[in-house]
Amino acid sequence: MHRLFAIQGAAGALRDRLKLSSTPYANLVHVDIGEIVPVVQKEMGFGWGCVTVLHFLTDLGLACKPDLHLVRSARHLGIWNGSENPSCPEFIEIVRRVRSLVEQLDGSLSPARLRYVDKILMEIDKCGLIGASPASPRSA
Repeated sequence: MHRLFAIQGAAGALRDRLKLSSTPYANLVHVDIGEIVPVVQKEMGFGWGCVTVLHFLTDLGLACKPDLHLVRSARHLGIWNGSENPSCPEFIEIVRRVRSLVEQLDGSLSPARLRYVDKILMEIDKCGLIGASPASPRSA
């Protein structure tokens, strides 16, 4: 039942945003993630915690998916040196750092590119590339 209420809240928030614009979340592209999360959380209501909102924003290309794989990759690459089990403010900081990385790489930030880098960071850990020992040379 709680999922139904969360879905209804999201539908209501989307309906309200569609009254203002045919691109309901486009105005958030260049807004700091620390400002976006509480706004979207409030708009969507019951069942929309920080992590759920970040997952939603990831699908829009506005954030990174806050999962174990992203955190591990960020730690390995030196993007994040905090907790292995981040809190909401820490997840927001990780997203800021990944967004900054994309801006450094590309000179600007686009939702598609942020989503792409998010997926790459996730796959780096998921595929076991972090902490993997280098391949041993083949004998001739």
